[in-house]
Amino acid sequence: MIYIPLLKTRIEELKVAKEFAKYYSSNFIPLFEIITEKHETVYKIDSATKDFVYEAKGSRKRKVKEKPTDNDIITLNYINNLIDGKTAFIDYFRFSEEKYGKSLNYEGIDLAFRISRDSNLYLSKLSEVKAFDNFIPVISAKKGFIFTKNELEKIMKELKSQNQSIALRMTEEPLDDYKSLIENLMDEDDYLLFDIGEQSVDTKFMEFDELDNLNIRCKKILLSSPRKNNIENGKYEIEGPTNLIDNSALTKFGDYQFNGIGDYAGLKDDLPKRGGGATGAALALLFNYADNSFYAFTNRDTKLGPRGYLSLKPRIMAYKSYLDPNSTCLAYEKIAKLPGSGNWRNWNNITITRYLQQIYNSF
Repeated sequence: MIYIPLLKTRIEELKVAKEFAKYYSSNFIPLFEIITEKHETVYKIDSATKDFVYEAKGSRKRKVKEKPTDNDIITLNYINNLIDGKTAFIDYFRFSEEKYGKSLNYEGIDLAFRISRDSNLYLSKLSEVKAFDNFIPVISAKKGFIFTKNELEKIMKELKSQNQSIALRMTEEPLDDYKSLIENLMDEDDYLLFDIGEQSVDTKFMEFDELDNLNIRCKKILLSSPRKNNIENGKYEIEGPTNLIDNSALTKFGDYQFNGIGDYAGLKDDLPKRGGGATGAALALLFNYADNSFYAFTNRDTKLGPRGYLSLKPRIMAYKSYLDPNSTCLAYEKIAKLPGSGNWRNWNNITITRYLQQIYNSF
């Protein structure tokens, strides 16, 4: 089994990615959906004195930062250092407002916004991956961003000449057009990432049969997003295993001749939104591999927002003898150390941590 956690380059996903770096292997490979650039911090220098420029900050002074430029981009270096040079997929993420909505925080997805509207910039970014032997560039073909067969052939050949491995992440729409390219251009070092999104694995048997009938030499991975974006936190069960997340792809991928599975490790496939944060139902999700279930703990008082987690902590701890009988769960450890209720980001971190550890322990 190959497992691929799909991680957007937000703060908590990156934190967890770093924590799990020591566990990555040929069977456990993170995929980073890059939505914004990481820049090296550059401070202003006084041209006359050659000293740093400072500004008042209350009773203190602090150095003034320069506005980031393209020359300061360190995104790939940053990820490489974060995961100690382990193998990773690099997916420069493109999106449509039709899928993710219009109330997005574009400041937090500036790169994704630009490459979604500039295919030359997108291809240029993919080409930069060649500087890292441990990175696998991901060519993404999905609704709204589908290459013609000739375009894809050119891109695949160019990237294969630059990298030991490449990955093609695709949805079902262009499958008929891409069949011959998958058979003839992709070899044992490459990866086909077949993305069914939020669709049920059992509804895609016709597409899976099509893939199975091809002469495919590359590794074939099923990507799934089992936690639906349109289900609000307050809809989940007050306590116990939830029926709102169908994670059956995790156990069924092999039935459809896939070599592995990838998913969002308990998070939704979403993008940062504008505003909000102070209100909403507090939801904790703890995955349990033994029964392939997410255990939900919900405070439906939306006025409390993240403060609602305070009442959830003792309820979660009451399940410890079942969910963490040997006291080895990193997520439970984080919950125990969490001061007060924590915030939304803390609990996203806990969700991912629990999921990744459960998957790793299953190997």
